[in-house]
Amino acid sequence: MKVAIIGTGRMGRGFATGLAPKHEVTVGARDPNRARQAASATGATRGASYAGAAADAEVVILTVPWDAIDETLSQSGS
Repeated sequence: MKVAIIGTGRMGRGFATGLAPKHEVTVGARDPNRARQAASATGATRGASYAGAAADAEVVILTVPWDAIDETLSQSGS
């Protein structure tokens, strides 16, 4: 399954680490470099921008702070 994890904090990294062994996981962040670093650290397939991560995902897991949801969704193409 193609899974996008939006957010690179503790929760996002935890989901990525847990799901990466059995799924194609993309980590999304505002800063694509940070997303690539998180992907490398967790075993995820790749890192990308929010929109890049969500583009072809079958499941999107949003792991950003509550007050960042509106901004994150607007950047993810939602």
